[in-house]
Amino acid sequence: MPLDTIKMFMGDPYVLNEHITIRQPTLREIIDYGERDYLSMVSLLTAYPSDMKSVLWDMGVDYTKVTDFEVFVAFYRFLTPDKTSILFGDLNLSALTPDTNAVGEMCLVGPDGTVIDWNIHRMMFEFLAASHMMQKQREKPGNERTKQVLIDWDREDREAAARKPYRSPFVSLISAMVNSAGFKYDHQTVQQLTIYQFYDAVQRIQLINSAQSLLSGMYSNPFMDSTKIDKKYLNWLGEFPKT
Repeated sequence: MPLDTIKMFMGDPYVLNEHITIRQPTLREIIDYGERDYLSMVSLLTAYPSDMKSVLWDMGVDYTKVTDFEVFVAFYRFLTPDKTSILFGDLNLSALTPDTNAVGEMCLVGPDGTVIDWNIHRMMFEFLAASHMMQKQREKPGNERTKQVLIDWDREDREAAARKPYRSPFVSLISAMVNSAGFKYDHQTVQQLTIYQFYDAVQRIQLINSAQSLLSGMYSNPFMDSTKIDKKYLNWLGEFPKT
């Protein structure tokens, strides 16, 4: 079931089935919820095994030998309604229990008929990653030595992050946007944008400014070789270039 990007852009909730609907919170709702807790929850819901490499390793699990869904199953009990209601409403992910489906595959089931298998989890994952404009990459170490080094680095990064005071990533983004000439929202009205609408605006303003700078350079610098400029960076009306 492909994502309907126009509905996502308009702020519509994502209805997977009769039991699971994912809503799009506004910036104000995220701020009231707690930005740090919100981003942590979304990170857990969209975690690749490599995102949790040291955590899994310390649990006795090799991150290169488990799937995205198995990572979700390992941590879903932490996703209690007080943490997830901003996205899932009354759905209690933590109350689901492990089971197997008709073809013997692992799944999670609830007393109300809710079922999350690898495919439902994939759709949840894809919607959340898209609505938060995540560009995620999988990591595959070349050998055992590299794998252990990556695990150690990840553990060190987590420990260092835990010692640092939290800095809001939204403050600088919101500040940059409300002070950008092409952004029509102010400090108050920007709060009503959904998370997808806000991230879309951030990327669109960047694309517009980049295209204008490139075009200005092409016309003002006779020595600039415009044939080497990828045309996707000049079309500010098109889709965002993939990095």
